[in-house]
Amino acid sequence: MTKQAQNIEIYAGDTVNIKVTVFDSDSNGARKNIAGSVISWVLYDPEDTGVMLAKTTADAITITDGLNGELVIPLVPADTETITPGNYRHEAEVTDASGNVSTAMTGDFIIKESRA
Repeated sequence: MTKQAQNIEIYAGDTVNIKVTVFDSDSNGARKNIAGSVISWVLYDPEDTGVMLAKTTADAITITDGLNGELVIPLVPADTETITPGNYRHEAEVTDASGNVSTAMTGDFIIKESRA
């Protein structure tokens, strides 16, 4: 089940851990077992076709409790410090061990200017 309006607001260059719980659309909204799944997350400009930042379980995303659908997407300062402050979108997708693909969440992602 896609969780919409998962909006995030940060300052450029902040360290952020985005905690996500994935729900199963086939089980009355129960938490989805994501053990063994591949998770992909992207940050993109809705006015452009390119992806500004991408993370996966292969390089950064950690499944913290697979049986209960919990994961963390870590952002380090280098991820956002060179992105122009503005309004963007983000999306996370799960590919389970059987190859089934589902969008776990979407939302606005606002990067504010940091002067520090």
